[in-house]
Amino acid sequence: MDAFTISIGSFFASALAMFGIFQTMLKTRVEQASMIAQIEARVVSLEKRAQKVDDTLERVLSDIGEIKASLARLEGYLSKRTPAPKG
Repeated sequence: MDAFTISIGSFFASALAMFGIFQTMLKTRVEQASMIAQIEARVVSLEKRAQKVDDTLERVLSDIGEIKASLARLEGYLSKRTPAPKG
């Protein structure tokens, strides 16, 4: 074997190794893109659920405010109607 044959063999081996590395990198990028798409879908889903929870909490807080106002009116009404305790 002469040096030229060894050089060509080394070149092809290096080229094949580089192709393998490129293919592995490409596969990793595709897998990462898939994972990112799944994470983005989960984030959108969680944002929608969080908005529903916020809406429900806002409605509950509003209802509590109305209940407190009703209780205050009822307390006022009862204090006018109930005689003061003797003592």
